[in-house]
Amino acid sequence: MAIYRVHKKNDYTMINNYLIKDKNLKLKDKGMLLVLLSLPDNWDFSVSGLEKICKESKDTINGILNNLEKYEYLERNQERDDKGRFIDWKYDIYEIPKYLYNNLPYPKNPDMDNQDIENPDMENYTQLNTNKENTKKSNTENKEIYKERFEMFYKAYPRHIKKAKVEEWFDKHKPDEKTFNLIMEQLNRFKKIWKDPEYIPHPTTWLNQKRWEDEFETKEEKINKIWGDEND
Repeated sequence: MAIYRVHKKNDYTMINNYLIKDKNLKLKDKGMLLVLLSLPDNWDFSVSGLEKICKESKDTINGILNNLEKYEYLERNQERDDKGRFIDWKYDIYEIPKYLYNNLPYPKNPDMDNQDIENPDMENYTQLNTNKENTKKSNTENKEIYKERFEMFYKAYPRHIKKAKVEEWFDKHKPDEKTFNLIMEQLNRFKKIWKDPEYIPHPTTWLNQKRWEDEFETKEEKINKIWGDEND
């Protein structure tokens, strides 16, 4: 029987708003994902089983699953034994795309409104559509982009102080998408080494000193480096 895993943020029946607002998914994709997320962990996952409970053809179901896989709500892998012989399929179902679980900055996330995602590092961490970024926008549109980036940064920063000054910094420097991605990525690394709140700098200090350009290794990275060297 197929191995089936549902990756939820919490044990609840309500769904994350992310998939509802995801413009990449068609209505039938969202409906199928709701069904998959509602199934018990020990359900014998199979296309034929979905065909029975969804009253859809096998071709339709396969098409929907392919689309969910494309946008990383579904992952299918073959399970093999020590001799490389096929055992079964493993299905991983996600309530938000897999790349968001991996905490990557700005992957291929759709142009969406702010999301409610439990992880504070990823909350409202939405993609500003690249096509829009590369086209001419009005001053109002540009202002909204930098305001949104300011809100994302301030919410993720572990010390909430001098909010107006932080907003002024974003309005003045107007970090582009590449710079903002680096800022957020490095902020997440800094948060792993900040232990005592008293020694966390003011957010404006961190920004003005361009601390996102600092080179350092977290404890986790050092351990991985040591183990990696030993395995070479």
